[in-house]
Amino acid sequence: MYVISISQGKGGVGKTTTSNSLGAALVETGKKVLIVDLDPQEHVQVSFNNNGPRTQYGMDDVLLDKIPISRAIRKTGIENLFYITSGERIVIAEQYLPIHKKYYQFLAQSLSEISVFFDFVVIDCPPLLGALTMNAIAAANLVIIPTLPDAYSIVAVGRTINWITQIQKTINPSLTYRILITMYTKGITSHRLMFEKLSMTMNDKMFHSVISTSSKLRESQIVGIPIINYSPNANSSEQYRLVAKEVLDHVQSETQFT
Repeated sequence: MYVISISQGKGGVGKTTTSNSLGAALVETGKKVLIVDLDPQEHVQVSFNNNGPRTQYGMDDVLLDKIPISRAIRKTGIENLFYITSGERIVIAEQYLPIHKKYYQFLAQSLSEISVFFDFVVIDCPPLLGALTMNAIAAANLVIIPTLPDAYSIVAVGRTINWITQIQKTINPSLTYRILITMYTKGITSHRLMFEKLSMTMNDKMFHSVISTSSKLRESQIVGIPIINYSPNANSSEQYRLVAKEVLDHVQSETQFT
């Protein structure tokens, strides 16, 4: 099982959209995928058009009450794509976890219980670089950092990379990360210049693919269906397929050197 955390120290950069779209794109390649939501806004659940009353456990129950993570898994309506919502008490978990020794291992330990059932786990992190995000990064093989092509978002990327580097040094030495440009408009000069600058400075830490601004992508969020399934021929669908291919190539290259 390969764990991908989607993390950025700034909100509104496309973390949930990337989590759901990448998950759906990986399923399309024949993989079985679980999306784990750690954001208090519970946008993953909304994204799968599930706004009804809670009938199952969430990640708050897993982290606070030690409920087996398998009992929190929900179906999305898309074959081989599953999710776990964050839950109403996930903010309490953010405050509660650090009182325990090695609290940053809680999520990794829970995920180990289901490692034989999934090929990929994609974790949607909150924008806060706190205890929940630390758990997600400590559990991850790869961190994807989505960012808008603007100066404020890039500053947040730097903070996120510093955070990841600290966890890499102290907790998770095999961790890697990649930056993904989202909400990109080719015709906007500042977007193009920012992408070119990042590509030169970050080099192999950048995805070659970018996610363009798209009305179809926004529509898919409203109806609660990943873009891959909502509009398979849309540009955004093809872009997320390319991201998935880059991820699969990265996983394969990691395997060759281990």
